[in-house]
Amino acid sequence: RVALELNSGRFQKLYSLSHSDPYRTLDGVRRTVSINYRDITQFTSAASDFSTTSAGATIDYGYPISEYQTLSFGANFQHAELISSVNSTRQAQEWVANNGNQFVEDLGGGQSILGTEFDTIELIAGWSYDSRNRSLFANRGTRQQLYLSLAIPGSDVEYYQARYNLTKYFPIARRWTVRFNAELGIGEGLNDTTALPPYKQFYGGGPQSVRGFKESYLGPRDSFGRPYGGNVLVASQLELILPMPAKFASQARASLFFDVGNVFNTGEVAFTDKLGAPIEYEPDYNDLRMSVGVGVQWLAPLGLFRFSYAYPLNEYIGNDRYFGDELERFQFSIGQAF
Repeated sequence: RVALELNSGRFQKLYSLSHSDPYRTLDGVRRTVSINYRDITQFTSAASDFSTTSAGATIDYGYPISEYQTLSFGANFQHAELISSVNSTRQAQEWVANNGNQFVEDLGGGQSILGTEFDTIELIAGWSYDSRNRSLFANRGTRQQLYLSLAIPGSDVEYYQARYNLTKYFPIARRWTVRFNAELGIGEGLNDTTALPPYKQFYGGGPQSVRGFKESYLGPRDSFGRPYGGNVLVASQLELILPMPAKFASQARASLFFDVGNVFNTGEVAFTDKLGAPIEYEPDYNDLRMSVGVGVQWLAPLGLFRFSYAYPLNEYIGNDRYFGDELERFQFSIGQAF
């Protein structure tokens, strides 16, 4: 399988080329080799001005250990350049000033910007288990995924990141099914690296996280109220899948859902409130956001269309010191059909 991706937009440009051989050996060992280039102007469309340019190469092997389970191992080399400006968050500026190899770029007229560049070699390991009866619109089975990455000692910046995802289907009647999904993520800087690189932070809220809350706006915010992300992610969705007429069941799905989750910071990055006083985003059960609503998925020729209308159950209003939650009851997204 050969794949070429060319993605150019206002906030990011992504180019990648990969070659995957699913039967590199007679035992069914898969090998994937890829190269990529990324030019990201912002972390998300709501974040502050920030530039991340990176280029890298990855080699990855997957080994099936049973009918449903696969182990994967690989390595990734990445060269990255991060540039902050006066419009960047203070947290991003501090990361650039304290990590990697700093440089100053003169813009003329007495203006300059601070940047940093660094090389990393990541070791990647993963485990997956998939017993679903089908990859799209499944109603039985389980899927689990665990991914670990480590920027090895000797890299210009060092960190680790782990992510776990569980999806399980519970048939409760002839045409009724309950779907449970949970996602956990954590990462930290190691040794002299002060924190995870800004582009490695987790984000919460939106169609793929806690619906009803504006995308990326859950969790740590900078002093201007813009999302920065955190190094701990907790998200879960519980859905009651509603019966559909047989002629639509392979192309559409409707459900009632209950979402819960948030993004936290364990202290790696310093944040302040509106008045400049220190504020913490430590993991706390009482800070998990919840919502209920109805969702519809439709498989169209362009991809999987997702619509949802949610009612947040415990949004934080905010006050003169702390930022309140940003709500977005109706949400729409287009994604790949997986």
